[in-house]
Amino acid sequence: MNARYAIGVDVGGTAIKTVLADTAGRALFRQEIPTPKGVEPLLEAVVKAVATIERQVSVGQVDDGEIVVTPADICRTVGVGVPGIVDESKGLAILSVNLGWQDVPMAQRMEEALGRPVSLGHDVRSGAWAEARWGAGSDNCMYLALGTGIAAVFILDGRPIVSGGWAGEIGQALVPDPDNPGQLERFEAVASAGALAQRLAATRAPKDRDDVVAAGALGVQVALEVGDPLARRVWDTALDAQAEVIARAVCMLGPLDVVIGGGLMKAGEKLLFEPLTERVSKLLTVSPVPRIVPAALGSWAQALGSAGRALEPQG
Repeated sequence: MNARYAIGVDVGGTAIKTVLADTAGRALFRQEIPTPKGVEPLLEAVVKAVATIERQVSVGQVDDGEIVVTPADICRTVGVGVPGIVDESKGLAILSVNLGWQDVPMAQRMEEALGRPVSLGHDVRSGAWAEARWGAGSDNCMYLALGTGIAAVFILDGRPIVSGGWAGEIGQALVPDPDNPGQLERFEAVASAGALAQRLAATRAPKDRDDVVAAGALGVQVALEVGDPLARRVWDTALDAQAEVIARAVCMLGPLDVVIGGGLMKAGEKLLFEPLTERVSKLLTVSPVPRIVPAALGSWAQALGSAGRALEPQG
């Protein structure tokens, strides 16, 4: 009988999230522990997290409301998503500056530590896979994470594009710099949630800049709502850059749903989704205007996606 459940692990910059999920993307068990620095402490932490779930199952403390889950119901393969540059096809964690590793054969190391097969994935690609399968996306979608930085994942025909681990580094693409006419700037330095606060702070008196940065994108939204023209300019030019990048992707790859995750998605329909859709529509001449929607699965999407990809490793 095919396994109905799998363990999925999301290694984040600050926390490791682990779930036991079924084939419909429902989490039956969740846990969260701090992420240690370095490869060896990370391996130990993942082993302990997986063991905790298996212990709960073995004593009959995990069920789906009707049927108690048994060890025989759980896929032997564990799904693990890690951040940075990840080449799933080679099982290689190429680089993670924040967590302190480079060129680590992560799939092999995880399999040795856990004593079982591991389906290694990139954390954001795993989250995008989950959104495409169970959330707001579809078999052809662009997942755009607008947080402190910017990353993208492209799902085509149900499969995330990996390209040696480098696909989706869209935050590093150059766009016109609205604050320095005639110059170019990295996309994430113009249009990420983190960049909004930094750009608005640059318009303030030096004594006020730290407070503006500390308030983050939410502070920019508050300034918008009270009619601050400088906040309006920062926000609108960020939307312009986001729209241009989305429109280019649609022209190159065809009709795509656009799923937006990250902190900036909380800006909502009036401030983000409606004006962004309007801008994208004006930039497209032939291609259909995409649906631009908020991510639906929240902060556990990446762990769910890791579990799902372990159940369907070719998905």
